[in-house]
Amino acid sequence: MKSRKRIFFLHGFLGLPSDWDEIIKDLNLDHIQTELIRVDLLNDAQICPEITLEQFGKRFLERFQISEKDENYLVGYSMGGRLSLHVVQENPKLWSGALFVSTGTGLKTQAEKKDRVPADQKWAKRFLEEEFQSVLRDWNQQPIFLHGYEPAREEKNYDHGMLAQALTNWSLANQKDFTQIVGAWPMKQIWICGEGDPKYQKIYSALPKSDQIQIQIVKNASHRLLFDQPKCVSDLIQNELIQK
Repeated sequence: MKSRKRIFFLHGFLGLPSDWDEIIKDLNLDHIQTELIRVDLLNDAQICPEITLEQFGKRFLERFQISEKDENYLVGYSMGGRLSLHVVQENPKLWSGALFVSTGTGLKTQAEKKDRVPADQKWAKRFLEEEFQSVLRDWNQQPIFLHGYEPAREEKNYDHGMLAQALTNWSLANQKDFTQIVGAWPMKQIWICGEGDPKYQKIYSALPKSDQIQIQIVKNASHRLLFDQPKCVSDLIQNELIQK
């Protein structure tokens, strides 16, 4: 018998722990002993972007004292989903399930990774040197963000250096391709993306066929599914992820 349920929520780039408030509010978990942990990826000194992707998994397990005596779950959005992949990789047997929201499994070739580097370095330099709201406006004009909800962001909530390091140290250029790796993991995996996010639908279509892997395309949502359809996310956590 596991002693408790622990659900960890990992936000995306430019995200905040409070991004999960709407989803957590809709969870009906009062009847079970459950700990809900909104991870602060940009401000927690032990797991902040000063470390590499490969270091992240081990640091996360140490930081939150992940143990087999608990029933552990991960819910990760975009960058937080990619970081969740590295957490599971460190020890898949510690996890009962994971919900990956708009999560990239990784680039396929070294050429793709090489091409990614200058783009991430350009954005990192801009967040370091230019006026925050101006860079944010341009960031939100990227094609993947043009449809759906745009969350308000204030400069006071960010360290420019940490944003720059997240873009470079946690870049897709530094991530292995998890596409086939996830098929060997024993725990339940739910992968969701929006119907208005064809790029991620294509990524998900390459995931291995497995009884452990469930893929869902969410209507009336784009890449920022977390904000477009928060009730859908909370329902999946409640009724699919943590239910036996």
